[in-house]
Amino acid sequence: MEVLNNMIHVTESKIKGAKEAIEETKRRSQELASLNTEMEKKIQDISSTYQVTETRTSSRSSFKNSYVIGNPNRDIQKQFYEAIIKERVARIKANNKDQDEQQAVQNELSQSLCEYQAKYKTTRDSMVEFEKTFREEMDKIQQEIDSLTNRLQAAYTGESEAAITTGLQGENFNKSLELVTNLKTDIHQGANAYRPLESALTGILLRLLLKFELTVHC
Repeated sequence: MEVLNNMIHVTESKIKGAKEAIEETKRRSQELASLNTEMEKKIQDISSTYQVTETRTSSRSSFKNSYVIGNPNRDIQKQFYEAIIKERVARIKANNKDQDEQQAVQNELSQSLCEYQAKYKTTRDSMVEFEKTFREEMDKIQQEIDSLTNRLQAAYTGESEAAITTGLQGENFNKSLELVTNLKTDIHQGANAYRPLESALTGILLRLLLKFELTVHC
């Protein structure tokens, strides 16, 4: 995600640079076109003729004579201005080509930016969903851990209470349960004379199981 974010920022910076380059190229072309317009006006203003005035003097008088002649430099001036215009036109064409290339680069960068932004959004949404699901799963796991911890604590408590009641613990307690069960079964299969003892043992067994087994399986 950090890589995509960096790529987005870099691409945005490149797009900004491409736009600035395009605007600068447009500005130069417009400036050249404006200069050419002025130059064309100068060509139109080149006079094809001009007036010449001659002054003649003598010991007695002086007089002026004016006449119009063709401008011998007109073609040279026109060619000079036209050469400048031609050079500027070539530069404008080059600028237009550069502008087209810069525009193509900008379009490509814009397309890449859209793709990066789409990938970034998809990745971000996936991470948000993953985080939500992860938290829910962690809550479930924590609840299960708490439940197992409570059951284990209840089992320890039940065993302790049973141990206090019988005075037996651990393996001895389990063996006692087994002996009581076996003895009860034997008595049940024996004579009726042992019925009172069977009832007593049954009561003991039930109390022990009620204290221990029900606690363990809660």
